[in-house]
Amino acid sequence: GKAISVVGGKWKLLILCALHEGTFRFGELKRKVSGITTKMLTQQSRDLEADGLVIREIFLETPPRVEYSLT
Repeated sequence: GKAISVVGGKWKLLILCALHEGTFRFGELKRKVSGITTKMLTQQSRDLEADGLVIREIFLETPPRVEYSLT
């Protein structure tokens, strides 16, 4: 069904499992999802955000801080 197509692939599932523990910055999330590349994490987290499963919050600080959490 739709749930499978939205979550599809192991990376999205691993990202969602990591975010189930809390809110993380990109680097923290990358460390939690063992073996994922920066490019893959960026792509998959954007897909999850587009699907309405993940919130990507940007804090206008110097340097800018981005945090990811579940909706």
